[in-house]
Amino acid sequence: MTSTARRSTALLTDHYELTMVEAALRSGAATRRCVFEAFARRLPEGRRYGVVAGTGRFLEALQRFRFGDDEIDELRRRRVVDDATCDWLAGYRFSGDVRGYAEGEVYFPGSPVLVVESSFAEAVVLETLVLSILNHDTAIASAASRMTSAAGDRPCIEMGSRRTHEEAAVAAARAAYVAGFATTSNLEAGRRYGVPTAGTAAHAFTLLHDTEREAFAAQVDCLGTGTTLLVDTYDVTEGVRTAVRVAGTSLGAVRLDSGDLVEQAREVRALLDSLGATGTRIVVTSDLDEYAIAALASAPVDAYGVGTQLVTGSGAPTASMVYKLVSRSDDDGVMRPRPRWSASRNVPPTTATTARSWSTWSAGVSCWRRPTWRRPVSDTRRREPSSRPSRCGCSAATSRCRPSSRADPPSQLSALRPTFGSMLTLATAGDSIWSDMFTFQVPPVEKIIRTVVVYLVIAVLIRLFGQRILAQLNLGDLVVVLLLSNVVQNAIIGDDNSVVGAALGATVLVVFDYVLDRIAYRIKHSERILDGPEVTLVEDGHVKADQLRRVGIRETELRTVLHRMGADQASEVEYATLRPGGAFDVALKRMEQNANAGELDAALSRIEALIDERFAALEARLR
Repeated sequence: MTSTARRSTALLTDHYELTMVEAALRSGAATRRCVFEAFARRLPEGRRYGVVAGTGRFLEALQRFRFGDDEIDELRRRRVVDDATCDWLAGYRFSGDVRGYAEGEVYFPGSPVLVVESSFAEAVVLETLVLSILNHDTAIASAASRMTSAAGDRPCIEMGSRRTHEEAAVAAARAAYVAGFATTSNLEAGRRYGVPTAGTAAHAFTLLHDTEREAFAAQVDCLGTGTTLLVDTYDVTEGVRTAVRVAGTSLGAVRLDSGDLVEQAREVRALLDSLGATGTRIVVTSDLDEYAIAALASAPVDAYGVGTQLVTGSGAPTASMVYKLVSRSDDDGVMRPRPRWSASRNVPPTTATTARSWSTWSAGVSCWRRPTWRRPVSDTRRREPSSRPSRCGCSAATSRCRPSSRADPPSQLSALRPTFGSMLTLATAGDSIWSDMFTFQVPPVEKIIRTVVVYLVIAVLIRLFGQRILAQLNLGDLVVVLLLSNVVQNAIIGDDNSVVGAALGATVLVVFDYVLDRIAYRIKHSERILDGPEVTLVEDGHVKADQLRRVGIRETELRTVLHRMGADQASEVEYATLRPGGAFDVALKRMEQNANAGELDAALSRIEALIDERFAALEARLR
């Protein structure tokens, strides 16, 4: 048999994928350019985000998607497709492009997690492979993210291999590591993907020996005093005392795997401290999920071991993603969009998504990088494919997806009812409009930095190029001002639409502007540095062409301004300057001012004479 790492993945698909290829080859539509998207129509009940995982595994599987002799012989023997289709499949090599979210990125309903662009035949056969990997790994990563979010700074250990299929266990360990788990107990995940592994002993090791003391002594003798001793095989209190007697106060950790973990953790912590083992950590296991982890937030626990609930997606074993054709070329080669949602499905066609980092893969060549939540940038560097996971960049991002109910675990701020042990009191505001309005959706420091940076950038641009724009000499200048205001708004807001975020941004703008005004008032020459100098455009009736070019004003525009100020031509102007704020100062020559006044008096006299003449004619008619 071939190893799992080298085995062809071509038959990890559904029968109807190949029959569609057969029919498309016969109709001539197989070579049409198509775009497929993998996305989730909805999230599991009560959840507000998901975390992408499995992209690296898919890229690795795509490289091995080859119909070799064994696969073709099997298709012919079972008469799945005809000979012509088998011949086409024998030469199958994916030659299209794949774009997708980096692993560890947050996604929402409708987010195009993976986009495949190729001919119809090349892309459609990948549907089952894409979905089987993404649906499993993303479900595990999403659950793991919720658990690490509830755990806060305390590490989580993946230990669910015995609760799922052997290959699923390896994939689950990888996905959990992507989403922030510290280590795994699965050695194959360590070998195949480089995930750190850890483990010490189970109850069977203690039961093997005649006494608990003998078992602890054997483990410490082999693994050292920094090991973790399982102290709840018999009596917890006596087990802790025995562990400290054997390993001393430098004992690495003790593990609790049963009972009321909250109360036991408090009792064990107090006992360890009384015995002088103040540095010994407490690790808890026993069917934990995000809610149990949240319930332990106030308990003196140092690490969590999670198994069954993790590898089964904590109630959501699949991400429910679909792989849909969203665009195809017509007979003229023009790409035409296709509907992503069936008319019979009551699903909104548009959904909100976060700022997203895209990676691009072409013809099976992968692009891999560490994901980040702040402002990821597109990365299309081509490198060798790798399924080794990058660590999750979603912990900060998911902190903005505030828990609203039991479906989203609370943070370490959750309170415990002291009389009910591990019962959890969710101290959350709920999915109310007040929470969305009055809770920062990005860190306040980021909001302040955004506002100050945008202010300074706009100030520099206006200082260098903005006199003409502020003057708004034509329609284009007005359009620039309007578009600039929209760009600035988006840059300051970011992902925060809350009222408090807007109030903070407005406050920073006003305060920062006030500070600059005070600087300009108190420091000599600072106003000239901040605002820039005035520009003289006309002096003693002569237009300064070099200054017009400097500020980007045409002579026709200048004549329009001068005409508004009462001058028919530049020769009538003593001087005309453009201020930094965009206002014009125009001073007419004295003789031109007198001439203009005389012209007004003459015109008034002519009007009066005309009126007298009309009144005289009217009186003559009346007689």
